[in-house]
This record gives sequence, C-alpha cells and structure tokens, in this order.
Amino acid sequence: GKTVDAEDMERHDKWLCMMWPRLNLLKDLLSESGTIWINLDDIEAHFCKAILDEIFGPHNFIASLVWQK
Repeated sequence: GKTVDAEDMERHDKWLCMMWPRLNLLKDLLSESGTIWINLDDIEAHFCKAILDEIFGPHNFIASLVWQK
C-alpha cells in the first residue's frame, strides 16, 4: 500500500488545522436535526472522522458510504 511520508503528514496537519474551525462553525450553525455529508478519500476520511468525533461526539456518527467509480 501507499506509505505516508513526512511531507504528506505536514499537508495533513495543515488540512486538519484548516478544517477544525470550519467544522466548529458548522456545529454552531447546524440545526438539532441537521446532518453533514463529507466526501473524502480513504486517508483524509480517517483524519476527518477523528475531528468530527471530537467536535460532534462519536455517538452522532451515522455511517460511511463507500463506492467504486
């Protein structure tokens, strides 16, 4: 499989730092019954799930949808 080198990790760190305030804002704007749908590749999905669990709580996770194109 593909390995992640230091440059990739720096890119992921920057991406996470960019996403954190945006997802926090979305939490404030989201209605009680609202949902968020996010489309990411396998590597980013892992990192984003960790952020979403931290912000929204793991109990609010519903499902991952996977498709092959």
